[in-house]
Amino acid sequence: MNVKLIIAPSLEPEPFLSLGVGILCSQLSKHNIDTQIIDMNISLRLDWPSKDRIHTKLRNITHDRERIFKFLNNSRDNFLKDLTFDMVKPFSFDGTNIFLVALGQLVWDRRDYLLILLVLKYLREKYPNCIIVLGGEHFEIHPIYDRFETIALFSLADYLIRGYGETSLILLLKNIESGEPS
Repeated sequence: MNVKLIIAPSLEPEPFLSLGVGILCSQLSKHNIDTQIIDMNISLRLDWPSKDRIHTKLRNITHDRERIFKFLNNSRDNFLKDLTFDMVKPFSFDGTNIFLVALGQLVWDRRDYLLILLVLKYLREKYPNCIIVLGGEHFEIHPIYDRFETIALFSLADYLIRGYGETSLILLLKNIESGEPS
């Protein structure tokens, strides 16, 4: 089982790695589940050209639900496609069959939802047979405030883990590996 733990992108990322992510990786390691951490915010902090311009464009797009919906349903949108490519290009996802996407912070900004949706869409299209598990403190503390975002996020994921994931994630991964229903 090749597992990648992806820290979801944010336009205002925390300057440190979440303690929860560290604990989760420690628990996965204890159960011999090899996991690689991919912090998508590294590219946002370091490599993004014209970050302010992107902030502005994203602010305008996040209120255009029809445009987002069309893009999620395979409509062409060069800006969103290029933005997705810029986010994922520094990372290697090949050979991965399970993606754990951690929303490690409270997601208040709709632009962050859009970034997360773009990453999930990319993973779903590029690796159609992979399993995507969403989780993180966000789902426990702050429910998603908008039905559109809820439906869009969950339509791209296979599983959602709420609360502390150390036990439930291990059980889910072991069930997936053994082929048992989860």
